[in-house]
Amino acid sequence: MCRWRTFSIRSASGGADNAKRIIDQNCAQMGVSNTPWYSVWGGSCLEKQTGVSIPKSQQIFGGIVYWVTITSAVGALFAPVLILANPSNNVLNPNIVFMAIFEGQSPAEIWGYSVAGTFPGGHFYLNHMAQADSWAMIFIVIGCAFGLIGLIPAIIYQVAKEKDWFCAALGTVIAVLIFLSIIGILSIEG
Repeated sequence: MCRWRTFSIRSASGGADNAKRIIDQNCAQMGVSNTPWYSVWGGSCLEKQTGVSIPKSQQIFGGIVYWVTITSAVGALFAPVLILANPSNNVLNPNIVFMAIFEGQSPAEIWGYSVAGTFPGGHFYLNHMAQADSWAMIFIVIGCAFGLIGLIPAIIYQVAKEKDWFCAALGTVIAVLIFLSIIGILSIEG
């Protein structure tokens, strides 16, 4: 938590160096050190107060989730360019898919236009890595699996360093549920 302490600079004659000296003096009088932990913005001292700290395992999880999400999002942005640049180099030609959708064809009929002639099954992109739409699917899967990717190191840190057995057990249950969903054993169907 932070608390603002404000003051006014009546005269900052002498330029920026004098203004900085006045700000430093005012912060020192208030008992706030002007260190990297404290900021001085526009004549205000930002005093750092002790508050709730985020456990390291949660910081690890957050950092991994952040970077995996950014990476998969950027990859997923470029994948459609590859798909549309060479429509014939896909498991399912996008031009034919759009035509079939607008004609009102069923999913089985649409998958009939694929390389396999039928729905190729779950995680079909792993068998067709040379096709562009497989890379789009990989980025989507990575983006959806961010929880598992971030949970594993966080659980290891919770067990090894923090000794937080409850959170580690809860994280393990969630990781198992995500893994079972990814491999197709656990699914939500109406």
